[in-house]
Amino acid sequence: MAQTIFGTDYSVAALNRAFNNTSPAYAVFQSQKGSAGTTQEQNLAFAEQFGAQYANVSDADLATQVLTNLGVLPSTNEDVLALQEELTDYFGIVSQGLGADARGVVVLQLATILSGLENATGDQAVYAEAAKLWNKEVENAFVYSSNPANTTPQQGDDGSGTTTLTRFTDVLTGETFTGYLDYNQYTGVDEQTLTTGDRLTGTDGENDTLFAQLLSGTTRPTLNGVEIVSIDAKGATPTLDLSDANGVKTVANVNSSETSTLAFQGLKNLVDVQIRNTNSNTTVAFNASVTAGVADALNLLVNGAGVKAKAANFTVAGVEELNITTEGAASVLGNVATGNNLTSVTITGDQNLAVGTKAAGTGFLSNAIATVDASEATGDLFLNVAASAARTQTVTTGTGDDVVVTGDLNAVDKFDLGEGNDRLVLTTVSTNEAAKLLGVEEVEARVAGTNLNLTNAADVTLLAVAETAGFGNVTAVKSGTTVAFEGKGQDNAVSNSAVTFGGVKFNLANATGSSDVIDFTFNNGGIALGADSTVTIGALTNTGNNVETINLDFSDVVASNLVTVQDINVGSSLKTLTVSSDSKVTLQNVNDLTKLTSVDATEVKGAFTATFGALADAANATVKLGGSGANQLTVDKAQNLGGAAATSNTLLTVDASAGTGVQTVNVTNNDTNTTAPATNAALVAKAGVAVTGGAGADVINVNTVADAVSTIRGGAGADKINLTGVGTDVLVYALGDTGSTAAGADVVTGFTTAQDKIDLRSFGFDSNLFTNIATTGTTTGATTDFTVGGVQYAVNAVSAAGSTTVYIDTNGDSRLGDGDLVIFLSGTAAVAAGDFMFV
Repeated sequence: MAQTIFGTDYSVAALNRAFNNTSPAYAVFQSQKGSAGTTQEQNLAFAEQFGAQYANVSDADLATQVLTNLGVLPSTNEDVLALQEELTDYFGIVSQGLGADARGVVVLQLATILSGLENATGDQAVYAEAAKLWNKEVENAFVYSSNPANTTPQQGDDGSGTTTLTRFTDVLTGETFTGYLDYNQYTGVDEQTLTTGDRLTGTDGENDTLFAQLLSGTTRPTLNGVEIVSIDAKGATPTLDLSDANGVKTVANVNSSETSTLAFQGLKNLVDVQIRNTNSNTTVAFNASVTAGVADALNLLVNGAGVKAKAANFTVAGVEELNITTEGAASVLGNVATGNNLTSVTITGDQNLAVGTKAAGTGFLSNAIATVDASEATGDLFLNVAASAARTQTVTTGTGDDVVVTGDLNAVDKFDLGEGNDRLVLTTVSTNEAAKLLGVEEVEARVAGTNLNLTNAADVTLLAVAETAGFGNVTAVKSGTTVAFEGKGQDNAVSNSAVTFGGVKFNLANATGSSDVIDFTFNNGGIALGADSTVTIGALTNTGNNVETINLDFSDVVASNLVTVQDINVGSSLKTLTVSSDSKVTLQNVNDLTKLTSVDATEVKGAFTATFGALADAANATVKLGGSGANQLTVDKAQNLGGAAATSNTLLTVDASAGTGVQTVNVTNNDTNTTAPATNAALVAKAGVAVTGGAGADVINVNTVADAVSTIRGGAGADKINLTGVGTDVLVYALGDTGSTAAGADVVTGFTTAQDKIDLRSFGFDSNLFTNIATTGTTTGATTDFTVGGVQYAVNAVSAAGSTTVYIDTNGDSRLGDGDLVIFLSGTAAVAAGDFMFV
């Protein structure tokens, strides 16, 4: 036959056959073709690389080996024998001049010359028969190595059992028929070589094969004894009508174009179906009598099906059982449309398999599937069986990380998802109470108001919430469970995205627990939200068996994002609340969480905003802030239980020292009742509120009622501190807590002399420095700034225009300079020595 394989395909196939009499496996062949490039120069360079593998083979041995593999030897012809000697000598010359690698180029050139000698005459006629067989061998090698099903090399003689179809009517008998598209030089288009007029007959063997490439339209050949029919669809909608085929056992869709839908129709008996290395759709139609039974079973093998398009659909009607095997590579099927006869699915194999998505109308479309047995599957499975949710379902999966999508659960459904980290996805609200959920670690809500009873689901540790979805009520939640709000990933990577979720209502499984913890998280699938995007989470409600600790952790967010939780309604048992996020976080409607003893928002890197109610009634409470954002906190100090006669006070601590932004802290009421002691240390010990600012220019507002004590330390930065109420406010200062000039000073409004205090005990001033305070009226930087009548003091209070500026000589040099402190008491006309705490 004439040469049919050219270019890189020829170079790679010919080198393998000529050097080692082998047709490589599909994967190896594809790799070698990549290395061989597409130009003649690249092919020759690859030939050198190929020849380098035989550098240790002598010239004589290599000449014999190559000529034998080419089919030229053995021979008794004197010219052929002379060629053997000449090739040996030429190998020697080439090796000396260019190196042994160059022998690979010689072999490729020799193979190419032989391919052109089918019609040789004269002295070269002796090579004509060898040329015909060689071209057939190269073609067979190309066909073998181009088949993804061939995962091992074909060693030795190829058998030459392959028959190539033509564009005309073929009446042939053989083991293997190949029908590649053939270019018609007269019409200028590729044409099918498998035609309706073809009559192909197999041998007595059991694996006679037809491989053909089809364009659009219907092709109806006559086949007898051809057990395997493998089609590569090159057109949009080709149909292979097998009404005139007898003995077919397997049909395969292999390598078809991504946009194709390949149909097999007219099948007279049940066959196995294979889908390999293609993203196209596959339809199989049997004659009605074939599937007239009640237990018709179809075997489907998938290998690299639909991975790219993620939508390769498989359609077959009339079967009750579907047995799917995965091998080779992962597969993704969009829909498996079987009609409503299908009641049972079995899945085996070691590759990942997805059937459908989480969307309605995908996956297994039969509404009658009662059993899915994938217990022997070891890959990761994604199976949408929601169309059969009204049935009583028993679903079993294997050792992978599996996802099963279903509708509502009823009391007799059984889902055993085996080993791995497995998820059950719910697509309806319903009651969703399963008789048995084993090996199910995660349950996801896809719609708002989803209900779920976890009484028989001891393994569930994560409740996932899709965008716009939520849980109407989840019963019997275990302590330690995570509720994960999950964004749509890349969809939310654009700026100003608005991501919303419904609320979550839950009650705990343990009615008597005293340290129950629930974690609430947000993620966007590892993809950061776009700038200025928002996340809104509905109300988090504990309807029974109250939780003591809630942790909020929001990831895949940036500083410009805002996460808002609309309500946290968990009853009176909540003691601890922690929040962490790289974004801004706002908690709404948390003013009823009055039993909190610890709120930690130091890991909120953006800005934390919340208004809490009256805390620290029966126990001390602490609220911590951090990050670089403009935190805004409002909180109330509850009146101590026991009233004014209480022997010990509870303390509300607001610690914003970890914050570096401009923070606002509002203590609306310090309602602690006490009889304020006269001495300094005892006075501070009776404080009901202690506020500490951070490194920024904070705004601190504190209202202290009668018979109450508050301590306020602004921290670094030029803070604004506003004091209201008739209780005692103690301003606490240490080095660096305010500026050393008037421009960088803290501004305090509402300081009342003889009622409020300025605490300077941290400086440890000598007693002779605080017998009084200076009131020199000026601070010039001279050594007399803090000296009056030859007596040095630690404090100089300068009054003017109804306000007072307080200068503190931290280093005792009597000169206002770096490191000293300045406080501006706005609206305070004068202060006295008794307004300061030195010891």
